[in-house]
Amino acid sequence: MSHLRVIICRVDEGREEQMTELASFDLLEPKVSELQAGKALDEMEVTTAKVGHQVLRELFKAQWQEVDQALVKQYRQDFSPCGGESGWL
Repeated sequence: MSHLRVIICRVDEGREEQMTELASFDLLEPKVSELQAGKALDEMEVTTAKVGHQVLRELFKAQWQEVDQALVKQYRQDFSPCGGESGWL
């Protein structure tokens, strides 16, 4: 039996063939024998929405971590105690 998986990964510029997986989410295959004709679509929609919210939450967390790291790096460069144009000395 198979199932669908959503993967969030980082792709570095210039190295598009190499990806780093950050998170993954499995959508379990519904058991057709257990589905009720009048409710099947609604149940699948609820499940998909739950997983979708998890995916978005992890995607935003990963994106924020990237931005946060870039801002910290820039701050450290701007306020570096070493000599140079952008340092204290």
